[in-house]
Amino acid sequence: MLLTQLGQVARANGDDLTWLLTSFLAADAQRRGRWSRALAEFAVAQRPENRAVLGKWVARWSARADDAAHGLGQFLESLPEQGRSADEVVAQARAAREDFLGALLDPASAAAAGAG
Repeated sequence: MLLTQLGQVARANGDDLTWLLTSFLAADAQRRGRWSRALAEFAVAQRPENRAVLGKWVARWSARADDAAHGLGQFLESLPEQGRSADEVVAQARAAREDFLGALLDPASAAAAGAG
């Protein structure tokens, strides 16, 4: 969330160097995300009860992540040419988290994805 939003604000304000830097860092974060997702999927495949453990971690930390996104959103909305409210930033961060976790925490979605 931070890299994407900050990069967009930087570019809108003519700061191409920060935009490029955050773009490269975001690409690396996506790579780490794919690796982390694969590791979590492996852990669930090896021991299905790990799904509940991961679900507890997500439940515990999601509210804190949303609070952090809201704080960053408040900062970003105060910048010129931002164009997004803090609530929109939080909604984007939440949607990205839910998309990332996808079928990993929902056994019904995992079964449907495997069947398709």
